[in-house]
Amino acid sequence: MVAAATTAWSAGLAMTFIRHRRRRRRRRSDPGRRRSRRHRSRQLHPHRRSRAAQLHRCRCLHRHRTRLNNRLTGGAGNDSLSGLAGNDTLIGGAGNDSLVGGLGDDLYLVTDAGDAVVEAAAGGVDRVDTDLASYTLTAEVEQLSYIGVGAFTGTGQGLNNTLTGGAGNDSLSGLAGNDTLIGNAGNDTLDGGQGTDSLVGGAGDDVYRLDVLGDTVSEAASAGTDRVELALSAGGHPDGQRRARDDCQRHAQRPSRR
Repeated sequence: MVAAATTAWSAGLAMTFIRHRRRRRRRRSDPGRRRSRRHRSRQLHPHRRSRAAQLHRCRCLHRHRTRLNNRLTGGAGNDSLSGLAGNDTLIGGAGNDSLVGGLGDDLYLVTDAGDAVVEAAAGGVDRVDTDLASYTLTAEVEQLSYIGVGAFTGTGQGLNNTLTGGAGNDSLSGLAGNDTLIGNAGNDTLDGGQGTDSLVGGAGDDVYRLDVLGDTVSEAASAGTDRVELALSAGGHPDGQRRARDDCQRHAQRPSRR
């Protein structure tokens, strides 16, 4: 019984060894068949081949999206959206979002006070559209437009800004730079600040505050009762409104020469 068991085990081992050697000899003796097998192994099933092509296209699209004009929309959380190159539209949605436009003329839709807009220097002419009651432009963003309802307070910075109000009673301040302030409808207060500014009131009883002699006021006919306030005199002294009023009073009291 022991010999029979040993013989059966040896025969099984011999058969396994022979099959292995034959398979190796056949592969070595037929290189063309080996290449054919390797070629067939690289061919995918039609369904798998189609799926691989789709994945390849998706990867390419994702990689090139950053160079195109993208529209990126966040969700309800604290999102981080980066447009990189291209004229992008970044919509943060709810939550405290980080909106990074990069190069190109980008549009930021800001609907939450916690949203942070980050723009590169010399990255194009960019605009913020907001429905918040108050907003101040961050660095390197040139334009601000109010898209909400009610009163709005908009503030620029050191660039040449364009601030546009809505239909309510808006207060727009350009600060430094050669700014364009557009009040639209409502009783608006437009203060260009330093720089040669253009103030456009629109309908309503508007107040224009002039800080520099080069400031210009544009008002439509029959568009309300408007007022101009002088913040600087012709000599550039502070408290120009009081000085200009005193100059007018002294000129009126001066006796005429004949």
